[in-house]
Amino acid sequence: MSLKRYTFRKSERLSSKIILDDLFEKGDSFMAFPFRVVYTFDQPLRNTDLSVLISVPKRRFKLAVHRNHIRRLSREVWRLHKGELNEVLAIHNRKLTVGLMFVGNDMPSSKKVEKGILKALQLLAEKAC
Repeated sequence: MSLKRYTFRKSERLSSKIILDDLFEKGDSFMAFPFRVVYTFDQPLRNTDLSVLISVPKRRFKLAVHRNHIRRLSREVWRLHKGELNEVLAIHNRKLTVGLMFVGNDMPSSKKVEKGILKALQLLAEKAC
Protein backbone atom coordinates (compact mmCIF):
# COMPACT_ATOMS: atom_id res chain seq x y z
CA MET A 1 0.00 0.00 0.00
CA SER A 2 1.50 3.32 -1.03
CA LEU A 3 1.26 6.37 1.19
CA LYS A 4 -0.68 9.25 -0.40
CA ARG A 5 1.10 12.57 -0.26
CA TYR A 6 -1.10 15.64 -0.14
CA THR A 7 1.60 18.16 -0.94
CA PHE A 8 2.02 20.94 -3.47
CA ARG A 9 5.72 21.68 -3.70
CA LYS A 10 7.48 24.52 -5.44
CA SER A 11 8.83 22.08 -8.04
CA GLU A 12 5.24 21.21 -9.01
CA ARG A 13 4.39 24.85 -9.72
CA LEU A 14 4.96 26.01 -13.24
CA SER A 15 7.06 29.16 -13.51
CA SER A 16 9.61 28.68 -16.30
CA LYS A 17 9.07 31.15 -19.14
CA ILE A 18 10.31 28.60 -21.69
CA ILE A 19 7.90 25.90 -20.55
CA LEU A 20 5.01 28.38 -20.27
CA ASP A 21 5.58 29.62 -23.83
CA ASP A 22 5.75 26.03 -25.07
CA LEU A 23 2.59 25.12 -23.16
CA PHE A 24 0.52 27.91 -24.72
CA GLU A 25 1.99 27.53 -28.24
CA LYS A 26 1.86 23.74 -28.60
CA GLY A 27 -0.60 22.66 -25.92
CA ASP A 28 -4.07 21.24 -26.40
CA SER A 29 -6.98 22.61 -24.43
CA PHE A 30 -10.48 21.84 -23.24
CA MET A 31 -13.08 23.40 -20.94
CA ALA A 32 -13.93 22.09 -17.48
CA PHE A 33 -16.09 24.99 -16.36
CA PRO A 34 -15.14 27.30 -14.64
CA PHE A 35 -11.62 26.48 -15.93
CA ARG A 36 -9.97 26.37 -19.32
CA VAL A 37 -7.34 23.66 -19.21
CA VAL A 38 -4.25 23.78 -21.43
CA TYR A 39 -1.93 20.78 -21.30
CA THR A 40 1.08 19.14 -22.94
CA PHE A 41 2.72 15.80 -22.35
CA ASP A 42 6.44 14.96 -22.11
CA GLN A 43 8.32 18.20 -21.43
CA PRO A 44 12.01 17.26 -21.13
CA LEU A 45 13.08 20.37 -19.16
CA ARG A 46 11.21 19.46 -16.00
CA ASN A 47 12.15 17.26 -13.08
CA THR A 48 8.61 16.43 -11.91
CA ASP A 49 5.91 14.26 -13.49
CA LEU A 50 3.16 16.81 -13.02
CA SER A 51 3.44 20.63 -13.09
CA VAL A 52 0.59 23.09 -12.89
CA LEU A 53 -0.06 26.81 -13.41
CA ILE A 54 -3.19 28.33 -11.84
CA SER A 55 -4.24 31.67 -13.30
CA VAL A 56 -7.07 34.06 -12.46
CA PRO A 57 -7.17 37.05 -14.82
CA LYS A 58 -7.21 40.60 -13.52
CA ARG A 59 -9.63 41.48 -16.30
CA ARG A 60 -12.38 39.38 -14.66
CA PHE A 61 -11.58 40.13 -11.00
CA LYS A 62 -10.19 43.59 -10.32
CA LEU A 63 -9.56 43.07 -6.61
CA ALA A 64 -6.49 41.04 -5.71
CA VAL A 65 -8.36 39.66 -2.70
CA HIS A 66 -10.82 37.89 -5.01
CA ARG A 67 -8.12 36.59 -7.35
CA ASN A 68 -6.09 35.27 -4.44
CA HIS A 69 -9.15 33.59 -2.93
CA ILE A 70 -9.91 31.73 -6.18
CA ARG A 71 -6.24 30.70 -6.52
CA ARG A 72 -6.17 29.40 -2.94
CA LEU A 73 -9.33 27.37 -3.47
CA SER A 74 -7.95 25.96 -6.72
CA ARG A 75 -4.57 25.05 -5.23
CA GLU A 76 -6.22 23.31 -2.30
CA VAL A 77 -8.47 21.18 -4.51
CA TRP A 78 -5.55 20.39 -6.81
CA ARG A 79 -3.36 19.39 -3.84
CA LEU A 80 -5.98 17.03 -2.46
CA HIS A 81 -6.97 15.29 -5.71
CA LYS A 82 -3.87 15.21 -7.94
CA GLY A 83 -2.68 11.86 -6.51
CA GLU A 84 -4.85 9.77 -8.83
CA LEU A 85 -3.51 11.58 -11.89
CA ASN A 86 0.06 11.13 -10.60
CA GLU A 87 -0.52 7.37 -10.37
CA VAL A 88 -1.83 7.22 -13.95
CA LEU A 89 1.18 9.21 -15.18
CA ALA A 90 3.57 6.91 -13.31
CA ILE A 91 1.95 3.79 -14.80
CA HIS A 92 2.22 5.15 -18.34
CA ASN A 93 5.62 6.82 -17.73
CA ARG A 94 4.50 10.26 -18.90
CA LYS A 95 5.10 13.83 -17.80
CA LEU A 96 2.35 16.41 -17.87
CA THR A 97 2.27 20.20 -17.83
CA VAL A 98 -1.10 21.79 -17.05
CA GLY A 99 -2.38 25.36 -17.09
CA LEU A 100 -5.68 26.06 -15.31
CA MET A 101 -7.17 29.42 -16.29
CA PHE A 102 -10.27 30.56 -14.45
CA VAL A 103 -12.87 31.74 -16.97
CA GLY A 104 -15.95 32.27 -14.79
CA ASN A 105 -17.32 35.76 -14.20
CA ASP A 106 -18.67 35.27 -10.68
CA MET A 107 -16.96 34.45 -7.39
CA PRO A 108 -17.20 30.65 -7.29
CA SER A 109 -18.09 28.51 -4.32
CA SER A 110 -15.59 25.89 -3.22
CA LYS A 111 -17.94 23.19 -4.57
CA LYS A 112 -17.92 24.78 -8.04
CA VAL A 113 -14.11 24.97 -8.07
CA GLU A 114 -13.84 21.38 -6.86
CA LYS A 115 -16.28 20.14 -9.50
CA GLY A 116 -14.36 21.87 -12.30
CA ILE A 117 -10.93 20.64 -11.20
CA LEU A 118 -12.16 17.08 -10.62
CA LYS A 119 -13.60 17.07 -14.15
CA ALA A 120 -10.30 18.38 -15.50
CA LEU A 121 -8.29 15.74 -13.61
CA GLN A 122 -10.57 12.98 -14.90
CA LEU A 123 -10.22 14.14 -18.52
CA LEU A 124 -6.43 14.49 -18.18
CA ALA A 125 -6.20 10.96 -16.75
CA GLU A 126 -8.16 9.63 -19.75
CA LYS A 127 -5.90 11.49 -22.19
CA ALA A 128 -2.76 10.15 -20.47
CA CYS A 129 -3.68 6.55 -21.31
